[in-house]
Amino acid sequence: MMWMSAPARGSVTLSGSVNNLLAKERAVKMAESIRACAGVIDRTTVTPVSRSDADTRKDIQAALRLDPPTESYRVAVSVQHAVATLTGCSVPTRRSN
Repeated sequence: MMWMSAPARGSVTLSGSVNNLLAKERAVKMAESIRACAGVIDRTTVTPVSRSDADTRKDIQAALRLDPPTESYRVAVSVQHAVATLTGCSVPTRRSN
């Protein structure tokens, strides 16, 4: 859970925990967009959700397939103890018809 406080001087303080870096970055951007906000003090922490290496591997493979610039790359994905390693060719390969 994340909290936001706004003292009278126009600064916003974010505190609490989120489960991913994107949520943290979005919270900061939202606070910065508040009218009359002079600054943001970000005290949030990222506490990732626990997930299996197999699920992480599947998600990375899906992201590579769904992203047009990388869908034709030959990349092997391995994940061990939450550390992902991508190996292979980062230059598009021609598909045979």
